[in-house]
Amino acid sequence: MSFPRDRGVRVEADMTLERLEGATCVQSITVSSRRDGTLLLACTGKFPSASWEQLRRVRSLLRKVAEITEQNVVVTNDGKTLVSVAQKPDGKPKVAIRWWAVARQFLLGSN
Repeated sequence: MSFPRDRGVRVEADMTLERLEGATCVQSITVSSRRDGTLLLACTGKFPSASWEQLRRVRSLLRKVAEITEQNVVVTNDGKTLVSVAQKPDGKPKVAIRWWAVARQFLLGSN
């Protein structure tokens, strides 16, 4: 899927999402925009377990968001970068994943 350049789509965010188990917050995700335009998804707490297929879908979704908005995207957990999506000069986003950190968070349920 390709999109025309210079669409004018830009995302600015400042919100917090919480995942609850009963009445207890087990995970918070703060979605914000940095001054340089990067979208930051800063997570704290316990990740749910996920399959490799679900992780591939998340990777694809992050790439699409970066492509459509022409913004870099960074996902962190407890201050450690898990995924970063950076714009390349040709307009195709490059995804960099710290696989061991992702495996520990999603597949092993470790923090």
